[in-house]
Amino acid sequence: MFNFLQRTPKASPVIVVEPPPADPSTPPDTDDLNGAASPPAANGAGSPGKGTFDGKTSADFTPRPGIFGEDAARAALAVIAKSKPRSIHFVAAPRTQGHTSAVLALLTTQAKALPQADAVAAVSTFDDRQSLTMLRLPAASAKALSDGVAQAIEMLSATLPAAFDSDSYKVARLSLDEELRSGHDTAIDALKRRALAQNIGLLRTPLGYAVAPMHEGRVVAPDVFKALPDGLKAGVEAKLSAFENELSSVLDNRTTLQQDHRFRLRDLDTEISSLTVRAALAALTKSFAEKSFAGKALAGNTFAGTAAVAAWLEALSADLVRNAALFVTASRHAGGYARAPIEIAQDSALARYRVNVLTSPAATSCLTTPQELDRADLCGGVCLPPPGTALVPYALNPGTLATAGGGLVVIDARELMAEFGAWPLIRQALDSGHARPADTASPTARPVNINLPIDARLIVTGDLEDYRAFRNADRDGTRSVKLITAFEPTIPLTRETEREFAGSVSAIVTEQSLLPVDGAAMLALIHDRTQTASGSSVLSTGLDPIRDVLVLANQNARSSARTIILAQDIMSALKQIADANDPVPQSPTAPLIPEVAK
Repeated sequence: MFNFLQRTPKASPVIVVEPPPADPSTPPDTDDLNGAASPPAANGAGSPGKGTFDGKTSADFTPRPGIFGEDAARAALAVIAKSKPRSIHFVAAPRTQGHTSAVLALLTTQAKALPQADAVAAVSTFDDRQSLTMLRLPAASAKALSDGVAQAIEMLSATLPAAFDSDSYKVARLSLDEELRSGHDTAIDALKRRALAQNIGLLRTPLGYAVAPMHEGRVVAPDVFKALPDGLKAGVEAKLSAFENELSSVLDNRTTLQQDHRFRLRDLDTEISSLTVRAALAALTKSFAEKSFAGKALAGNTFAGTAAVAAWLEALSADLVRNAALFVTASRHAGGYARAPIEIAQDSALARYRVNVLTSPAATSCLTTPQELDRADLCGGVCLPPPGTALVPYALNPGTLATAGGGLVVIDARELMAEFGAWPLIRQALDSGHARPADTASPTARPVNINLPIDARLIVTGDLEDYRAFRNADRDGTRSVKLITAFEPTIPLTRETEREFAGSVSAIVTEQSLLPVDGAAMLALIHDRTQTASGSSVLSTGLDPIRDVLVLANQNARSSARTIILAQDIMSALKQIADANDPVPQSPTAPLIPEVAK
């Protein structure tokens, strides 16, 4: 019913009631309980007590959002902003809704203060491996590379078909075709004239060319040729054999001319494609040539720097030139009309040219929480293509560890310990600096031989008992885990903490639109939240129970037509909550709610 932490019933101190300040809007109340209860001053530095709230209500204090100890927690968590990539911290705080929200809010602030990490972009290799490589470069540069390549592909979808449909290309193509025809026809014509001068005809048949004896411009019939004298016939046959050999040479030369023609056509196509591709990539190539970040080779399949990006752009340009026909064919299938950008983006034949930026869209430090704790969610997944097919960049879905960039990955300690295999997987990735994505088609989600660079910082959250259980579960693996106690369950009771408490009450009143709380009522709340530890009074830092009590007390005050919450409303609310949590009647000798002197 309520988020109230039940505690062991306290002793029953007698609270002396003093008349509350007159409320001009409230008629005199003859109820014996009318008045403000004031608990005795607690032990502790500053001797807190009634004097802190004399004549004041919650309206006299500046609302203090958040919970107790937030300033100290902020200072304790400041070490995270100075931590190295792949470090691990355990942030301990009580398990209440208020503490959990406060920890996440403070961690979000720390994440924004982290230095900006390099982005990671997956790109095709364009080689025999048909695999992916990772480029590491500044965040803005990664986005510029991805956007620039996409714009270039969109531009080439229009300019390449136009280049091959231009008049200059058609004229050059016709010229090469004419050279092939003229070169072949000239050789045939010369041979034909020489043969005819010796009464040998060069004839074109359905099966090709043939030579035959001729007389007075006519082909000699076979039976006439056989009737010739042997000497004359032998001379004609010698001529026929010689011209057959020459014809064979001419035809062989024709094959050479055709091959040369094909090479010259290929060179023409390459020239046209190169000019068009260079024009489309010119601005992008120039932009990265002017970048000043240093180039270096990293472990695995990861490369960084200007040199690496420039080399990849060169490989991209060469592959686009080789496969210019993809764009021409697509244009012809579209009837020569320009394709829409979404059609180009979804063209599977062009997927190899996309740049997949794996880190968060802003590629800045951020805070993320994994939805699941399996390999696919933590380390990513990849849909492997059929054998012999190129792996495209967008077949790779990065996991939380890669997506976070250099930011914070926050995981609850109990969830981490409950998921078998999650902690060893995370520890291995953080230790090595690389994550191995899962094969999404494999039932066992086996790892794939792709290394995704990891820069994230891991934050494990929980209370101190969770921390001890986490350490005991893996003593060796948690040696590098640094403990940060963000919020203590209790803080010393002093006049300063009483004023903080009053500010928190004021914030709850404002947030919930409750009636003001008078000073004695706030003292009753403090008394309820105070414990004794090592001879000193300490105040519980959780605000969830206080919120429940104030909401009930507000209902009690309104039902009595009051415009302010009094101590008696607080004590009545405490009793209602205690009865709801423990319906067994309390012993008359040890009442849960302090008696009120009459």
